[in-house]
Amino acid sequence: MDTFGNRFKNLRLYKKYTQEQLINDFNEKFHYTLTKSAISQYENDKRIPEISLLINLASYFEVSIDYLLCVDDIVYEQKTEYSLDNEHIVELNQLVNKILHLFDNNNKITLNGNIISPKTKELFINCIEVALELAQKNENKIK
Repeated sequence: MDTFGNRFKNLRLYKKYTQEQLINDFNEKFHYTLTKSAISQYENDKRIPEISLLINLASYFEVSIDYLLCVDDIVYEQKTEYSLDNEHIVELNQLVNKILHLFDNNNKITLNGNIISPKTKELFINCIEVALELAQKNENKIK
């Protein structure tokens, strides 16, 4: 029968880590103070970690909490990567430019039913421009 301890140990072994290596890596990444004694107790089903540690362990091993607790048998969550081809990037740029144009030429933009102030309008425009700039820089780094 699968248990938390078995799954926890198997995930550690899958990473090819000793208990000590797991402790060092995990504690560094999550600013935790896991001990060898705690790891041993978890692996031998003497103890189950508190929820905040479970969340971090699931993140660390890239599995769900349900998997760790034997509620689900799906080991790894499928991560979907999204990418934009040139055609979609052009469409996105056109859409952003339309939004910026609407903001520039409309003095009656509302937020929660109230017309926004010129300062808020400027803030929105700046946020959109910065977001677009960051996205373009990120895409350039990837290429």
